[in-house]
Order: sequence, then C-alpha cells, then structure tokens
Amino acid sequence: MPGWNEYPVAGVFVGDHDVPVLVDNDVNIMALGECRRCWRGTVEDLLFVKVGTGIGAGLIIGGRLQHGARGGAGDIGHIRVAGVDDVVCPCSIGGFFDWGHDIDYRVVVRDREDGDVDCGAVHLSTSLGHNEHAHPMDLFSGCEGTFSTPASTGHGAADNLWWGFSARYTDRGAGDVPTLTGETQSQLYPKRRQAQHRTSGEGVSTQSAQDPAEGGGQRLTSINHGDWVAFDPVNLLNIDAIRFRVASAGPGGNIEVRRDAPDGELIATAAVPDTGANNNWTDVVVDVDDPGGTFALHFVFTNPAASPTENLFVFNFFEVQGVGVTGPPPVPDCDGTIIVGGSDSGVADRVTDDLWCASELLDDGRLWGNHGQLVSHVDAASERLVADGVPTPQERARIMRTVARS
Repeated sequence: MPGWNEYPVAGVFVGDHDVPVLVDNDVNIMALGECRRCWRGTVEDLLFVKVGTGIGAGLIIGGRLQHGARGGAGDIGHIRVAGVDDVVCPCSIGGFFDWGHDIDYRVVVRDREDGDVDCGAVHLSTSLGHNEHAHPMDLFSGCEGTFSTPASTGHGAADNLWWGFSARYTDRGAGDVPTLTGETQSQLYPKRRQAQHRTSGEGVSTQSAQDPAEGGGQRLTSINHGDWVAFDPVNLLNIDAIRFRVASAGPGGNIEVRRDAPDGELIATAAVPDTGANNNWTDVVVDVDDPGGTFALHFVFTNPAASPTENLFVFNFFEVQGVGVTGPPPVPDCDGTIIVGGSDSGVADRVTDDLWCASELLDDGRLWGNHGQLVSHVDAASERLVADGVPTPQERARIMRTVARS
C-alpha cells in the first residue's frame, strides 16, 4: 500500500499501549469477526467476500484464518466474469528486460456494455519494485505506448528488483448503474536474477557469495541431489539461453530447467563441472527454447552418483540471454474455428497482421442491442479482414451465413 510499505504499524501501537498488537488486512479481520461472532461452534469453514473498490475475501478453514504462501489466500480481485469490464493480462508477465531500455505495451480492454472502448480512459502506471514494495514511477494514458526503465535504479546489483505496471480502465456506466473500474497488475524482471531471491525451493541454504568478480551478495549452498528452487512468474519470450554462475569443490552435477514443477516439462539441462573449489567460479550457458506463456521456472539440482548429503556445487545467479520483452511481441494462440453469435462458422481461426485472433475481432463478446447490430459489426469487421488477406472471400461468405442464422 503506497505510503505504508514496511511501516511498523504494530510497533507504533505497542509503544503506546501495553497490549499485544496484530495487523492484518480488513477482509481477513471481517472474516474472523463473522466466524466467531455469528457462527461460533457451528461453522469451521467460511468464505467471507467483501466488495468495495476491489473484491477480496477472507478464507477460514478448520476454524483458522488462511493467509496462503504469499498472503494471497482469498484474493479473488482478478477473475473474469462475463458481462463486466475485463482488462486483459499482458502476455509477457514475468518477462525479462534491460535497465535503460524502452518497452512497448498494448492494453486490451473488453467491455460488453461499452463495446468500443475509449482508449482515453485507459491508464497505465509503472513502478520500480524492490523486495515486497514498489516506488511509483510514471503514468501513461492510451491503449498503446512505450515506457522506459531507468538506467540507474539507486539500488545495489544484488537487490531483489523488478519493474511493475498496472493497467486500469473505467467504463461509461449506464443509466442508474455507476461506472466500474477494471484493473490488472503485472511485473517484469531484469535479466540477471540473484539465486537467493528465489520464490520457493527445497533443501538449499544461503551464505556470502564470495564472488569478487561478479558480486551477488549471497549464494545458494548445501545443494544436494534432488534439491530445487523456483522463480515465479517467468516468461522466456525472446530468450535464447541462460547463463548460470556456479562453482564446485566436487562432484558437480546438473541444473535441470523445468516448467511449473520440479518434475515438470524439461526445457534444458546445464552441466556444472567440478571447478576445484567453491570460490573458483565459472559460467555455464545452456540454450533454451521458449515453451510459451508465463510459468514457474524451476531449477532442479541433480547428480544421482553423489551421496544424499554431498554438496554438489554453489550457485550465485542466473542471467538470461536474448532481447526479452524489448523484442517482438508474442504471437497469440488462435486454434479452433471462428465462432460468431454463438455459432460455429467452420472457418479456421488465425492470427492477423497486428497480432489478434480473427475470432476476437469478429465477435468480442459484447452485449448487442439486437441481432442486426451484431450482423452489421461482423460484416464490417470481416470486410476489413478480407482486405488484409486474413480470410478469403469465400470464408467471409461462410462467416456471414453463420452470423445471419445465429
């Protein structure tokens, strides 16, 4: 929360009042009050939903308040619901960038009541993230644009840094219905990520990096066969290789690069040699193919020949190679056939020159005042697509017959 990040709220109150002080968010406290005041002794599992400027929930299971791994239990503020504003999450969440570079963005908003969205009501704010908080940076208006990351962040190279952005759209309302605001948030990461800033992991510990050439603050150690760490979210858009900074007093081993889980899809394997000492650093580079989309990137450390307690190597950081999010945008997955008015035209969906699926441009799910409005929209949109060489005239005729009968 801006202005309150890392503020010692509990400590301030304890200093003035000689009582225990606990701090939690509003909906969690409301859920506890509801459970204990109204349902004590009769209900142990409860979901309390609060609708205000956002949507949140307090989750109680077995009589105990649930916070989740990162405080996100009950966070239902971003669920797509038919008929309401939808600010579509960017495709490259967790992508990689260089400091001091320009990054193009496009915000997609779907509103079933407004139909054509006013891009002047779309706002994008950026922030410099550091650990669990963020410093506001710039504010932009419009559905498309470019933002720049600073060349200097004012933080050390070993700090846990990220670049955040939030897209917001406020609709026009309707009659007595007030305006509604949809929002989505995301983050990008610098190409070098320190191993100690893992999202999760098993079996490893940290100690001073002892890497004069590259720094890094801390390194991962006590790495045994089968241990792993994960970084989430990650998107390997326009990434060609990963460089690992490692050292080993023996016996070395492998770093398996996997998707979503320690036993998930194998993306690549990097072989870590015995370098003779845990401060004799080397770089191991492995080529990777982007599996597509955003996922939890897992590094699984293996050496089946080592004893279960034998330390394989130490790990300082990894650095991705490639242009990342400053390169070409991702190509959407346009499988299936084009559906218009709820009816299947049988015409194969495909990607347009400006990286949309043709089906999204023909029928974007908005609420139409009558069937004729839908037909007119599909007629005009399909004509533009034919001019761009996306469907053939014969395919357009099939689409129009389908929408006319829908």
